[in-house]
Amino acid sequence: MILTNSHVVRNTCSLRLSRHGQPGTFDGRVLCDAPMVDLALVTCDDPDFFEGLEQVSFSTDVPALGSNVIAVGRWVGAL
Repeated sequence: MILTNSHVVRNTCSLRLSRHGQPGTFDGRVLCDAPMVDLALVTCDDPDFFEGLEQVSFSTDVPALGSNVIAVGRWVGAL
């Protein structure tokens, strides 16, 4: 599964996923969209999309106010 921002997938009728360094795109599907917290969960039914990717684990601790956090991704489209 892919964790992204809700505003990235909101009101989409088609979702295409791409991987850095890999040609082509894959059909994506929104599993859950939570606009109130600007998070969405997306998947790809093609197992080739996830091949060679390491699984990410999340901390159960909430970052302290003022902590540095990292967001990775890219939005391509028109508003």
